[in-house]
Amino acid sequence: NHLQAEFHKVQLQLQKEKNLRLRADEEVSRLNKQHEDEKKNLALNIKTKIQNHYERKVMNVGIMYKKEMNHLNKQFRDLRIDLMGAEYLIGKIFGMFKDQETLLSYIRTR
Repeated sequence: NHLQAEFHKVQLQLQKEKNLRLRADEEVSRLNKQHEDEKKNLALNIKTKIQNHYERKVMNVGIMYKKEMNHLNKQFRDLRIDLMGAEYLIGKIFGMFKDQETLLSYIRTR
């Protein structure tokens, strides 16, 4: 009878240890999954930050390009206006003289 009680005690102890091992395995599994999720989230955050950084850079370059193009277009417009003014003045000057010979003699006397 004493042997049976001892055997029963050992069986209970084994069952407790088995349950503990099971719970430990479950906890390890849960922690591993949590760790994997954290790694995925971290990777996603890093990817998003890099993406946002380069999107901002591209946007800034686009804005600078647009500003530069506007500036160049304005300069080009100003040059065209200057050229039209010069053409108008040249036309006026040539109109003052009957022919090329008169213009050349006028230039020589200056």
